[in-house]
Amino acid sequence: RDPGSAPEAYTDTPSKDGVLTVSDRKIELDGPIITGTADYVCDRIDYFNNQDRTKPIFIVINNSPGGSVMQGYRILKAVETSDAPVHVVVKRFAASMAATIATLAPHSYAYPNAIILHHQMSGGAIGNMTDIEQEVKTMQEWERRLAEPIARKMGITLPEFKARMYEAKRSGDWDEFADKAVELKWIDHIVNEIREEGIRKKPSARREPSWMFMMQRDEQGKPYMCLPPLEPYDCYFMVNPRGFYRIDGR
Repeated sequence: RDPGSAPEAYTDTPSKDGVLTVSDRKIELDGPIITGTADYVCDRIDYFNNQDRTKPIFIVINNSPGGSVMQGYRILKAVETSDAPVHVVVKRFAASMAATIATLAPHSYAYPNAIILHHQMSGGAIGNMTDIEQEVKTMQEWERRLAEPIARKMGITLPEFKARMYEAKRSGDWDEFADKAVELKWIDHIVNEIREEGIRKKPSARREPSWMFMMQRDEQGKPYMCLPPLEPYDCYFMVNPRGFYRIDGR
């Protein structure tokens, strides 16, 4: 903030009459959730807590397809254990792990036409049959730990949650506009206006998100992003209908 600008006016109740006021205690969560994302988000949650443990912190999701369950879980725990209340805001699109963060946050908001997408985890396993069986068991356990709380919030069981995914869409990618997502308890509140009070300096020249610099092109000239390798016992939980995100170039 410029030294001569007016001081930030923090409020304990950021949402009123369909208007959400976002302060400079803001953390942007965009693009795939990969190695380093949790460090970025959690360090800032700690920083804002050490400044003031009572004023709201905002995680703003513009567009995220999801990603690593281990990285996402760290973010969830930081949100859950933060003394300062953490509010998650979806402006455009939150899928998979990003949707899980939004749904399990204690306070969540979205524009009416933002889209929230829940589905089952998907992935691949390499190795002998024992290796593959163990990979599947790990993914099933991650699903239980992350999807069961969502089902419980909706007032249904995990098997019912999975069945409804495929009732909604044959692919199992259950996407809803946010106003419908509120009825399903995926999002707490709809907002029609978001006021960014933290922007007190004229933004510099536009730049692409850092993850976009990881884009490549395959032999057919199709653009794709090669995801970094996962840590042991981790898996990707993200929507990828056009095969844009790939692992090791595959």
